[in-house]
Amino acid sequence: VLKDNEIGKMTFDDAYDVMAPKAFGGIHLHEETKNLDLSMFLLMGSMSSFVGNLGQSNYAAANTVLKAIAGFRLRQGLAAQYIDWGLFQETGVVSRDKTLLEKVKKFGFTGFSNESFIDFLERTLGNPNLIWGIPGPVFELQLKSLLGAAPRFSRITHRTKSRKKQGNQTLSSDIASFPKNIRLEKMVALVKHTISDLLDLAVEDIDNDDKLVDLGIDSLNGIQLLTQFENELGTSISTTSLFQAPSIGLISERLLTILGLEYDAPNQKTEPDSPDKSGADPDTGHDPDLAAALEQAEHLPQIPSVIRSARQDSQIFFTGVTGLLGSHMFRDLMSQTQLHVHLLIRPDKGGKSLLDRLVHALDRFGLDLDLDSLKHRFTLYGGDLAQPGLGLSDKAYTTIQKRVDIVLHSAAQVHHLKPFKLLKTANVDGTLEILKLCITDHEVIPLHFVSTIGIMVTEFNASTVLTEDDLPKQLSDLKNGYLKSKWVAESIVQKMQAKGFSANIYRPGLIFSKKSMITLAGDFLWRVFKTSIIMGKYPNANMNLLLTPVEKVSNVILTSIRKNRSNDMFHLCETRARFRDLSLEAKSLGYELEPVTAAQWHGLSLELFEKDPTGHPLADYFNAYDIRVVELMTLMSEHPIALSCSKTEALLSSRGLEPFEVKPEILKECITALQDAGIIQQPTGQPTEMM
Repeated sequence: VLKDNEIGKMTFDDAYDVMAPKAFGGIHLHEETKNLDLSMFLLMGSMSSFVGNLGQSNYAAANTVLKAIAGFRLRQGLAAQYIDWGLFQETGVVSRDKTLLEKVKKFGFTGFSNESFIDFLERTLGNPNLIWGIPGPVFELQLKSLLGAAPRFSRITHRTKSRKKQGNQTLSSDIASFPKNIRLEKMVALVKHTISDLLDLAVEDIDNDDKLVDLGIDSLNGIQLLTQFENELGTSISTTSLFQAPSIGLISERLLTILGLEYDAPNQKTEPDSPDKSGADPDTGHDPDLAAALEQAEHLPQIPSVIRSARQDSQIFFTGVTGLLGSHMFRDLMSQTQLHVHLLIRPDKGGKSLLDRLVHALDRFGLDLDLDSLKHRFTLYGGDLAQPGLGLSDKAYTTIQKRVDIVLHSAAQVHHLKPFKLLKTANVDGTLEILKLCITDHEVIPLHFVSTIGIMVTEFNASTVLTEDDLPKQLSDLKNGYLKSKWVAESIVQKMQAKGFSANIYRPGLIFSKKSMITLAGDFLWRVFKTSIIMGKYPNANMNLLLTPVEKVSNVILTSIRKNRSNDMFHLCETRARFRDLSLEAKSLGYELEPVTAAQWHGLSLELFEKDPTGHPLADYFNAYDIRVVELMTLMSEHPIALSCSKTEALLSSRGLEPFEVKPEILKECITALQDAGIIQQPTGQPTEMM
């Protein structure tokens, strides 16, 4: 049984249904036969138990239990065998999907035929040892002794290796045979075709200036791509030598250098001396995709002059309730106001009800609400930001427009490795759909829009304090697709404000909750921190943490809603705490950490990445790396970003609330929460091992 899902989204049923036939079935068979004199007790599992696969933690765990049962029986003196089978070429899920089969092959998992399966099974029956991984990259290593006793298998392995070696030599020699002036052109073509096959992209859609991250390469298919290049060129290639190259063209040059082949360097492009004449919005850094996205604002309905005012029985339309901030705001709306809340929730592909999704989100973030007693206070709608009309029925759309006085839009697709074009639909088009909802025939429904402080980080220097009314203009400095999408979305909202639309904009920093650190461990900051713990070295940087306690963000937004403030912008983060402070608090808890420069830390982290390119906490970021990340870290260590939060502080003061402040004890509590969640090890007096 397969029920794949990310572990944070996996339900109890997802785990149970997959575990039951393997794990519980294996335990049941053991209990029923443990007193019998069996000569054979064979358990069959999957190599996913030690290779792993995105979304299959339940399946991997089920197979690991089977392996543990076999090991337990052997220690008890009982018969037991266990086989971690790999891919079947002629049957199974992968064999039925030719595209998936080809992709999996590029990892090195070539699979085996039914005939070879039977042949190998016959050789293993009665073998008292556990047997792992058949076949794949580990096949030769882990079964070498067994293959040595089976001449037919040894010959098969030898023939396969010979063919591979011959093919690699032919491809490398083909490239070498071209004149020096066209070798780079031929290598670029090879790189493009390899990426095209991997990602199912048309070759003509891949440009020489494209970066791997912008094409959708992540840590998993990045290693896959590296393996493919090594197989095709017949040489070893380090991960950093490939993924540190900023573009397809430069990757091609590096591959030629690795092969020791001379080539003519391409003509270097120079920056134009005159302004760009393409007609793209200059704020977009001449990016046509961003310019086109901004242009969509011109097609929104005309804005009425009347702003809908809050009524005594006000109602609010709210997106993003299943996220960390959204869940806390929903709790506060229920406990601190009498507003009726209309919630937009994306339907679950697995059939989970909208209410179940809401309950799961509240449980996930440790929030206790008696929804049964509150069911008269909220209405659930199945919809999707990526769909026209938010995916709502005509009746639901009309009902919401008539009844609500406030729209709170906090939903977004957050992914710091995906390119802009993959995030635009949810984050930009979704915002446009929200704006359309707010513009009725006769009135404007006020909007409260949650942006991100990340869009401000691109434009700073030591002498500039960025106020809440600023919006960075040099978007060419933004390399992150998520931040680009949020910049465009906020820019559109600001354009509408200038035309008479009513909207408040909130820019939170890195939102955190001490109760929910396990759900936030994937954030870049905590990955950098975990890497520092592993290495025993931290970047001695003035880099701002820009932490934002989720409770404070919710307080500011709800206070702003109560006060009926309009067309304000708020920075919602603490600007004083530095990464150095976090590291010093870790030292006070017993971790052995030494300060190094940001550049030194980056170099040490790359060395760690070379040793374990998949287990490194920052694997995704290194495989899709942009060298500007370390440049930015170095710059910020000299000149931390200066942000004004005056409007936020004034608003909090009006409610008798303290300003944003991340005190040392809060940093310690975050570290302790990471320990309790098993994300970092307890201090041992030595740099910790990778988990």
